[in-house]
Amino acid sequence: MQKLIQYFAIIAIIVGLTGCDDGKKSSENNLNNQNNLTVPVRTDCSVFISVPAASETSARLVGSFNEWTVDDGFPMERNGYNWEIGLTSNPMDAFAGYYILDPGEHAYKVVLNESDWRIDTTNPYWVFDKTQQIANSLLILPDCAAPQIEESSAVVDWSARTIRLNFQAYRPGDGALIDSVTHIAHIGDLEIPSSLTYDAATGAGSIQAAEVPVGKVRFTITVNSGARSVTRRVPVWMEPEPSGWEDQIMYSIFVDRFHNGDPSNDAPIDGIETQINWQGGDWKGITAKLREGFFEDLGVTALWLSTPMDNPDAAQPGDCDRWFSGYHAYWPQSSRGTENHFGTAEDLKELVQEAHARGIRVLVDWAANHVFIDHELHQRYFGNPYWFNYPGSTNPDEFWMNKCGYLGWNEYALTCWFTEYLPDFNQRNQDLLRILIADALWWADTFDLDGFRVDATKHIESNYLRLLRRSLDRELAGKTAPFYMVGENFLYDYGIINEKIGPHELQGQFDFPLYGAIRTALIGATSDLAYLNSFVYNSFIDFQGITDLRWATDGPTTNGTLMGNFLGNHDVERFSSVAAGQTNGDGCQAFNQALVPQTDDASVYARLGVGFGFLLTVRGLPVIYYGDEFGLAGVKDPDNRRSMIFADTQLS
Repeated sequence: MQKLIQYFAIIAIIVGLTGCDDGKKSSENNLNNQNNLTVPVRTDCSVFISVPAASETSARLVGSFNEWTVDDGFPMERNGYNWEIGLTSNPMDAFAGYYILDPGEHAYKVVLNESDWRIDTTNPYWVFDKTQQIANSLLILPDCAAPQIEESSAVVDWSARTIRLNFQAYRPGDGALIDSVTHIAHIGDLEIPSSLTYDAATGAGSIQAAEVPVGKVRFTITVNSGARSVTRRVPVWMEPEPSGWEDQIMYSIFVDRFHNGDPSNDAPIDGIETQINWQGGDWKGITAKLREGFFEDLGVTALWLSTPMDNPDAAQPGDCDRWFSGYHAYWPQSSRGTENHFGTAEDLKELVQEAHARGIRVLVDWAANHVFIDHELHQRYFGNPYWFNYPGSTNPDEFWMNKCGYLGWNEYALTCWFTEYLPDFNQRNQDLLRILIADALWWADTFDLDGFRVDATKHIESNYLRLLRRSLDRELAGKTAPFYMVGENFLYDYGIINEKIGPHELQGQFDFPLYGAIRTALIGATSDLAYLNSFVYNSFIDFQGITDLRWATDGPTTNGTLMGNFLGNHDVERFSSVAAGQTNGDGCQAFNQALVPQTDDASVYARLGVGFGFLLTVRGLPVIYYGDEFGLAGVKDPDNRRSMIFADTQLS
């Protein structure tokens, strides 16, 4: 009965709008096309849900749209082995039997036999209820009152230095006409000459940019329909050959320890030891090295930079009975403020532009798990468990009871605090997720970033990662320039690491199991390359189902994903020092004894060379930790974060 009422109500609306009803059906189940206008109407406002059916006799869709009342739930129709239903935010689609919902987010479940509540396993997105204990499927319907733009293709002609971006415009769901289409093309903040060709009869258009220099071009297209408009940004790279992230070589930079380009922002903290203090590295220093050709000489085509958000200027207590500065940049205290020790927002923009002008991608560390205790969000929602997790205590004097080290890193992985001044986000709060995703989009768009390295994914809810990926893909990525999200889960278990990899979540994670196998094979008393070969075949082929070690081949877990392969990073002892036998297992070795020197054992560097030979040829994205290219020494953190050396005379 409810469906019939909706049907007749919509017919009345249509008759009122058109003055007549000729009874003709739309070939696309959309009445707007019967006016013979040839620009297509957007069809993405409707969703068809199909869930497996068994012996149950009824199924209803129940959710936030009907206050979770089963009796008022939308009845689903059985079609063989499936229960089916159509939902839409476009009233015109009700003629096709679709139920109308408002644009936006809707939580729902499938209820079988009036009492068996099921999540929709075909939907990759979910949201938690107000108790934050129950997960419901999440439906996100667009606002069909606005027009739509889709990228069709991008054609890059390197020899002619031209780019042609092809796109398709769609009328709003109510069939309103498109009034105008405008565009602009940028490289960084610089507008470049471009022209628009648009077919008003079909909605197909193209933007042609000529004399395009090397780099990343962002095309901005705006389609206007009455008072409604939509804007889409599409990135395209001008480079000799099309390349994806699988073709890159990434260089990991701990910004504070790389190169000092502006001594005026050094600001070390009085009374703090040098190795855990700010040492002066900044974005201007990286920009200077870009201009010198340092990265191009290495063959590097992508940079991974420290978290860009601002950190506290005061020291905080840490391991080994020391007080530390926030030089590592993992204590974000601002949502959109830049780290003052690294430079200004303009400095970061300049760095990205210089990198892009050399065909180099830029990825930044994204600290998504926590904030510093003085962050504006924690100040606003202090003590509120709906916004922040307090698994041990909400009493500031007892915040140590929330620490992972006290509660258990695994048992409380999603709720514990790394330390007593780093409150853990409650990512079951959808209101919080909207803020975090808006901030992430702001950083990526404002600074023209190409990817995020998501820190500590073991401690992050998958619903946040999936909704973040969805927003980045829809708003900032292009068909030929995807936004790369790679995670960090410091575990040697593919089963756990792969849980957060997929077409709706992370494109990959840092491959700690492979890292462990490389070090085992190359650093032991006797190198055992047979072990490494066996690991690759057992893990890549047998476990992950990859029948070919090349990129983008088949495999149920890793098809289309890209793991980050590495010999070292800022959390582990340097390859050269481990191979030279300079490490002793003491977590405070950097403080308890003199710093280890650069080894003069030639075999260490030979092993390192073999490691890089493997890293640069095996399936995955090779990642070089700064200084590893020449075997920089270093034991446990913070010694593995020594200042970068650029001259042989600096080596001891």
